[in-house]
Amino acid sequence: MNELVLGASQDDLGGRKIARQVTKALDKATTLVQEGASSRKLKNAQKKLRLLVTKLNNALIKGNADTQLVNELSELATEAQNELNALTTK
Repeated sequence: MNELVLGASQDDLGGRKIARQVTKALDKATTLVQEGASSRKLKNAQKKLRLLVTKLNNALIKGNADTQLVNELSELATEAQNELNALTTK
């Protein structure tokens, strides 16, 4: 997912501001998962991924983002959220 976000242009992500916010949310989620597997950090990572999807969907609704890219990133983020949810509920 990092490669998709970093490889996409700012316009494909919905503009400079949204691109920065999405990149920051993804970086924070990645950092939280890598720091440790505490339940709290995993839940915070889930929140960051949810924020990422929300930002991308808002850009898509405004017509600023590339539909295919947003759909692919949303799908990957949802899969990651499901995996994190499985880890936190064990």
